[in-house]
Amino acid sequence: MKAMTRIGWALLALLVSATSARAEDEDDLSTDALGDQKGSDRVSAEDAQVDRSRANVFEKERFFIDKIDSAATEDATLFQGNFISSTFLYSESGDKAAGGTGVGVGGAGSNSQFSRLFTDLRFQLDARHIKGGRWQARVDARGRLTSDPEDGSASATADTRIQSGLTGTSEAELKELWLTRPGDRYDIFLGRQFIPDLGAVKIDGIRIDYAKSDRVTVLGFAGAYPVRGSRTIGTDYPVLKDSVGNSLGRTPPVAGGLGAAYRTTLSYGSFGGGTIAPLKGEIPRVFVTANGYTRTGPKLDLYHFALIDVVSEGGFSINNLSAGLNVRPSPALRLTASVNHVDTETLAVQARAFLENPDDASTRNDSELRRVASTQAHAGLSASVGQLQQLEVSVGLTGRYRPEVTAGTNTFQASKNLDVLGQIVHRNLLSSRIGLDAIRSFGLGGTSTRSTFLTLRVFMSREFRQGRGSWEGELAYSNTKDESSEMFAFGKSKTSTISAAGTVYYRLRTSLFAMASAGFGRFALSTVATGTNTSDPAVSSLTGFLRLAYRF
Repeated sequence: MKAMTRIGWALLALLVSATSARAEDEDDLSTDALGDQKGSDRVSAEDAQVDRSRANVFEKERFFIDKIDSAATEDATLFQGNFISSTFLYSESGDKAAGGTGVGVGGAGSNSQFSRLFTDLRFQLDARHIKGGRWQARVDARGRLTSDPEDGSASATADTRIQSGLTGTSEAELKELWLTRPGDRYDIFLGRQFIPDLGAVKIDGIRIDYAKSDRVTVLGFAGAYPVRGSRTIGTDYPVLKDSVGNSLGRTPPVAGGLGAAYRTTLSYGSFGGGTIAPLKGEIPRVFVTANGYTRTGPKLDLYHFALIDVVSEGGFSINNLSAGLNVRPSPALRLTASVNHVDTETLAVQARAFLENPDDASTRNDSELRRVASTQAHAGLSASVGQLQQLEVSVGLTGRYRPEVTAGTNTFQASKNLDVLGQIVHRNLLSSRIGLDAIRSFGLGGTSTRSTFLTLRVFMSREFRQGRGSWEGELAYSNTKDESSEMFAFGKSKTSTISAAGTVYYRLRTSLFAMASAGFGRFALSTVATGTNTSDPAVSSLTGFLRLAYRF
């Protein structure tokens, strides 16, 4: 829903009032040897009774930060972690759709009959030098509890799944769970982990790093390969199916690879290759990858990323090829340029595991669309002007191209689009940061299947309580229009949206952070199908978001 913007709940006010007395006490603490920051954010590391993590000079600017050992933890286990609660609400209201007779009476409303409400709980924990030894560990887990909003208006024979995620059900996700033993030259990682140096592959297995020198590290990994996109333990290794829907059992693919990483004063990067090999039903995928950045001097930064399939079910493919540069010829001028090519990649046997009826062509589009590429090029310029360079003006151009796509019996022509961006921001107007931006997108040539759109936004933000908190608000308008004549087979639409949103960030205590936002949107839709114009009643939306984060 384009009108969706984040909003917050009144619970923040209760939290602020409940902790205001304690926060004021913290603000009154005296300064220490580290500077003039408040005692809530700075504590002298000279006192052995105080956790030295609070003496970290970056702590005031960052909420999640590495701890520093104290005298009590140097020969024991240093624990650090966080617990995050994120609650989201979305609801719509509106009249019945054109031609309908009412929700649940054979017609449909212009708005969704369901409201979405869920809370995500995430827990992260690092254990450093366990019991004073070399072993270390990390845990990163997330859970979400959802319920079937069945109210009698939907089918009574199937669950109504309105939540996001891979399958729309409750989730218990294990993002990372690994042990590592750093050595003089060898580092060993065991468990569920990502391999960011080699295509960000996720495995349940082992990684070994060998420090060949101060600048070069050789690395290798091997293990089972969970379904990419899985958000719960129950779908990490589903029952797989072959090309005609026959069960292949719960036989997970395996992944492995070799590569190297390098680091110098002005550059960092890695390169290598790997494979993801289903043991049944599909040929292995073999890929090569490289990424890195280089600072050639004070004025120029270069970066790149490449992920290329040499062998796969879909043949040779450039999955991702990105390159860019940032140029700063003067303190007041910044230029950016980048090119990005993305091609989808899906292991067919894994995608088919989630199809209700693999033999029904109408349900196989997500399996058939295993390769959908798009390419974009971007160039931008930002200039700071005025007293103290407080006024910044930015412009940007982004060109997009997608080739022809065939899904079943439907063919979508190639599309070309150009996005034009303009923004002006004053960093200290009325003691606030105030800005205006606009984006206009339109098709190029006569084959565009994309929608044209226009977005206008004005925003404002300001700190309070000496930087302990900040608030920001925005008002936005956007409209979209389908342009391609081929879209008449499905109907062409026009939309317009106006929305307003406000967000508050506040550090209640040194170890407790809250974020809440609140907003409202109004969405209008009209369609043209088989020569008939139809306008649906406007839909009003209410969205809410509340996040509480506690670190320890």
